[in-house]
Amino acid sequence: MGFGWLGTFRAGQWNAYRSFILKERADATSRLAVIEAEINRIGQVTVEYQFVADGSGTCSEERVGFSVSQGSSLEKLILAYTVAGGNPFDISMFLVPDSVSLTNDDDPASIVQTQPYGGVVAPKTGDPAVGATFYEGGHLNILKYTPARTNNQDAHDSNMASSIYRSRKWVAQVIDERTHALESRIIKLCDLREQLEQERELIESTIGGTVDGFPSLDPDIYDIDATLARIISKVDSIFYTVDSGGYVVRIPNEDALGRNQNLMTDILPDEDNTIL
Repeated sequence: MGFGWLGTFRAGQWNAYRSFILKERADATSRLAVIEAEINRIGQVTVEYQFVADGSGTCSEERVGFSVSQGSSLEKLILAYTVAGGNPFDISMFLVPDSVSLTNDDDPASIVQTQPYGGVVAPKTGDPAVGATFYEGGHLNILKYTPARTNNQDAHDSNMASSIYRSRKWVAQVIDERTHALESRIIKLCDLREQLEQERELIESTIGGTVDGFPSLDPDIYDIDATLARIISKVDSIFYTVDSGGYVVRIPNEDALGRNQNLMTDILPDEDNTIL
C-alpha cells in the first residue's frame, strides 16, 4: 500500500502523501456538513437520573426520565420498540454519555456526577484487610453485578435455568423480533452517532484554524503541535531547507536528515515517479 508507512519513509513518499492530505483538506467543510446531517438524522437520547439523597452531588441508578430527538431515526425505532412492549429504560444505562439531565438540580455547582459512576462501568478496588463482609476487589460497580449481591457465592441453579429455558422457548422468536432485535438496532445507531461525533472532533482538532468553517483551536484545550499544519511543517523542515520567511525551499536539509536517519532521500532514477 502506497501510504501504509508511518515512522520510516523517503522524500518521494512524503511529497505524494503531503499533496494528498492537503487536497483532502479542501473537502473538509463538505465532509463535516455530511457528518452533521447524519448526526441530526440519527437523533439523540437523553436520560434523567435521580440524585443520591445524601447531598454528595452523585447520581443513583434510578432512571426517572427519557426523551429522544423529535423526528429522528432513533425516535422511530424507540417508538416501535415501545409499541412492541419494550421499556426504553431497559435498553442501556449509558445510551449517550454526554447527554444527561438531572432531577433536583437546584444547585448546579454541587454536581459531582452527571451519570451514575461518572458514566463508566469499571471494576472496584478492594482491601481484604479492611474487614469488610466480603472482598469486593474486581467487582463491577453496577447494582446488577451478581457476585456482589450473592456474597461471591455461585448462584446458578440448573433446575431453574431449565425451567426458564422451557418457558421461553416457545416465544423465543417473538422476543427476538419485538425486543432484542430492536434493542440491538437502537444501540448500534447510538454507537454510530458516537463514532460520527468522534470523527467530527478529530477533523476539527486536526485542521482547525486552517480551513473555512473550522475556527482556530484553543491551545489550552488542544495540542497545537498535533495539528496537520504543525506536523507538515515539522517534516518539511527535516527534508528541506526553510527560508527566513518560513517557506520551504526544495533543497535537501542535509544536517536535519543526518539526525533523522528514518527519513531518506530518493534513489534516482529508480524511485522516481513512485511511492512504493
